[in-house]
Formats: sequence, C-alpha cells, structure tokens
Amino acid sequence: NPTTGPPEFKGGIGVVTAENGEELLPLEKATGFRVPRGEGNKAVEVVRLVASDEKNPNLMKELIEEAMSTIGKDPSITKAYVYTSRIHERLYRRLGIPYTIVNRPNKRDVILEFNVN
Repeated sequence: NPTTGPPEFKGGIGVVTAENGEELLPLEKATGFRVPRGEGNKAVEVVRLVASDEKNPNLMKELIEEAMSTIGKDPSITKAYVYTSRIHERLYRRLGIPYTIVNRPNKRDVILEFNVN
C-alpha cells in the first residue's frame, strides 16, 4: 500500500541444501573446502543471516534456532555449516551456539560446523 510505505524488515536467514556429493554448497564453490558428507547425507549451509530489530536483541539467535529446527526435521541432515568472518564467529560464541571451526580458508574467514540436533 503506497500510503503506509514498505513493510518493516526485521531480519532473515537462508538455508542452502546440497542433495548429494555432486552438488556444491556456496562455501565449497568459494573456498574449495569440501564439507564431509556421510553416506546418504545431505550437506547444508546457513546463509544470509541478518537481524536488525533493536527491540529484540535475541532475534539473531532465534533465527539460527529456527533454521536448525527446520533443518533438523530431515533425518539425512546431521550437520550445518556457516562460512563467515572471524569477527562474526565471535558473535556465534557470544550467542552461546555450540560449533566447531572446521576450516580457515584465509586469514579473515572461518567455516563453522554445527550439530543440527
């Protein structure tokens, strides 16, 4: 509606799934690092995490938890990955979200691995 203006954007998150070992995640294309895949398991990357709601400082954590909950409904997905900067990696740590650093493709970035459950 032109009289009310555009909707207010609060945040969002995306998930990219590679159905098999032939399909590459965006982080695999960008870095050359191959995400380990178990037999019959899909690979998943969490992308484009944005949170800009000043009234809800927990929005980022809520978005990540929602993504993991959705991913966790598929039993062939056991791990999820994030390609991010080392600065943003600290944010995941402060949010209390458990992860493991599985690769450091360069001095600035890291690849994080999350257990979906």
